[in-house]
Amino acid sequence: MLNYHIDQSTIWNVSGWAFDSNQLNKSADIEVYINGKSIAKQIAKQKRPKLKTNKKHPTGEAGFSINLGDKIKGKSGDILTLNINGKQVEERPLIIPKTKQANNVQSVIIVGQGKSGTSKLTYVVNSGMPTNTEIHFEPKGIKGLPNIGMHKELLGKLPMINKSLYGPNQSVKFGAISQLYDRKIWILRDPRDRVVSLMLYRWFKGHNPDPVKYKKALDLVKRKEADPTSVNITQIWNLIYAPGMYAVKLKEEYLKLDNILSNLDKTWHILSYENMIDGKLSDLNTYLGFDTSLDEEVPDKLNRVVRSKGYGNWKNWFTSEDVSFYQPILGDFISKYCPIIDDWTLNPKQEIDQSKGSQYMQKLFTGK
Repeated sequence: MLNYHIDQSTIWNVSGWAFDSNQLNKSADIEVYINGKSIAKQIAKQKRPKLKTNKKHPTGEAGFSINLGDKIKGKSGDILTLNINGKQVEERPLIIPKTKQANNVQSVIIVGQGKSGTSKLTYVVNSGMPTNTEIHFEPKGIKGLPNIGMHKELLGKLPMINKSLYGPNQSVKFGAISQLYDRKIWILRDPRDRVVSLMLYRWFKGHNPDPVKYKKALDLVKRKEADPTSVNITQIWNLIYAPGMYAVKLKEEYLKLDNILSNLDKTWHILSYENMIDGKLSDLNTYLGFDTSLDEEVPDKLNRVVRSKGYGNWKNWFTSEDVSFYQPILGDFISKYCPIIDDWTLNPKQEIDQSKGSQYMQKLFTGK
């Protein structure tokens, strides 16, 4: 006996669950037709936990979510037909949700390293998405990006934006991810600005920082604010890593990132954080197929992730010794991917804003 339920059927996605109670060991075959033409096929084996909880299916692995993406150009009057195991079970007019703009982009993934502007970009992109767009903010944390099953589950409800962080220890199948989303954006930020931001954000209370090391780091930052040349950035980073390991880890991280970016397929858009901050969004808008707005702000509940909203601040934080340390490690990467900021000149008069330094660091550590 065939059992099924249709969650939604729009021009972007058809999802639900289906199984034959007489053949529970065999997944159902799903096929979608528009105006009698076969558009997409899938086997219904995605996890639907409630099916198991409600004792409808022994494993709950009977779900399906077919992302139509840009495969069709739907219009009023088109007929969607759904076949399960070769039997027509559904025929209905295609549902075309109301959106802010007429576009077929219903799934976007935004990827970047920590402190690279992924949060800001998420809400910039959302400014041009449909009003009912669901934002998934770092789903499953640092373990989310490599989890293909998680991506498929999130795509079961459209429209959506997935903002995921890339970490150097991840093993990610970016080719598979490319096939799942309508648009894929990787945002890159000047590694030197990231060095400063991460140095301060390292002490966020959610990371369970060592209070003794935090106190030493805070004292060094305060000394540096009083006299920017008195403390090297590397002195603070060396409180975190074993002697000599910081340079090794940093070099490995950017060599791996270079390899990943070099091998992304052409469906990805690589965005400069600096261009975003400057409001240079025309290339991004062309790629997305709709206009975005830089005015869209990160919600207050996520304000802890926001610090400077600018770039080039490393010129106030680095010393000449820091330049000698970082240039051999990061110079080639910056020249290749960040040519608009390929300059290692420090500010002649260095000034560090406490609100973006020690005060920001204390707020992260105390939560106040």
